[in-house]
Amino acid sequence: MIILNPLQNYIPRALAELSGSQKIPQRIIGRLDLNNVLTATTPSHKSSKFLLSCLDRTMSMFLAAFRTSEGDKNDFTGILLAGWEIYPIPVFHELCSVISTFGLEIYVETSAPDFLADGTALSCNAISGLIIRNGLVLPDGERRDCFDMEPLRTTVKSFVSQSCVRDFTVFVWETLDDNVVISNAVLKRTFAWCNFYSVVSWIGCQSALTDATIDIIKAEPLSAFAWLKEPRVMELHDMWKSKKAVSKVILVTRSWIQCR
Repeated sequence: MIILNPLQNYIPRALAELSGSQKIPQRIIGRLDLNNVLTATTPSHKSSKFLLSCLDRTMSMFLAAFRTSEGDKNDFTGILLAGWEIYPIPVFHELCSVISTFGLEIYVETSAPDFLADGTALSCNAISGLIIRNGLVLPDGERRDCFDMEPLRTTVKSFVSQSCVRDFTVFVWETLDDNVVISNAVLKRTFAWCNFYSVVSWIGCQSALTDATIDIIKAEPLSAFAWLKEPRVMELHDMWKSKKAVSKVILVTRSWIQCR
C-alpha cells in the first residue's frame, strides 16, 4: 500500500508513471483531510445548513481528487479520510456509503488525544480499515505510556469487533521527528502490540513521508541473544553435540559460534 496526497499537482503525473512500472502497489490510497472543508471558526452547534455546506465541499474535493478531467475513475484504489470527526456518526456513515459507490476502499484515520471517542464510528460496511496515527510511539521516539493509551481502549474494542465479523485492516502510522533514534525496547513493545492485534505497522521519520529513498523500520529488532535461536545456529549446536571425536572442522565451527 502507498498513501498519497491526491490534491498535490504532481500526483496525476506520478500515478501515470507508476502505472507503467513493474512494481505497482496493490493499493494506492489518497488521503483526504476533511479539516480543509472547515471554515475559520467551527460553530459549537453544527446546524443542518453548516453540515450540508461541509458535505458539499467534501464531495467537491473528492470529485476533484479521485476523478479524471473526463469524469472517469483515476488510478486510486482507495481513500483515507482524516478530520472526519466534524460529522455526526450517522452522517459520516452515509458519506462513506456514497463514496463506496465509486468503487473505492475507505479507510478512516484517527489520532491522539481522543482517538475513536465513539466506538460505533467503524460500524459501517463501507469502511475497510483503520489507520492510527502515533498511537504507540511519540514523535520524539518515546513510547506512549499506559495512562496515555487509555483512550485507545475504545478504539481497540471497535476495530477488534469489526475484525471478528468481516475483513477489516488496521494500521499504525508512527511518524518520528527527523534525526530521532528510537530504542529497541520501544520498537519491540510496538511490534508486540501490533502482532497481538494483527495490526500492520509503518514506522519512519518525517522526511520519509516525502522521500521514498529514506529507510523505514520494517522488522522487529532481535533480542540480545536471539541469534542463538536461529535455525542455522541450532543446527551447528546439534552437529557439535553429536560428534564423539573432535576434529579441526568442529573446532572451526565452535570458534565461529563463539565469535558470533
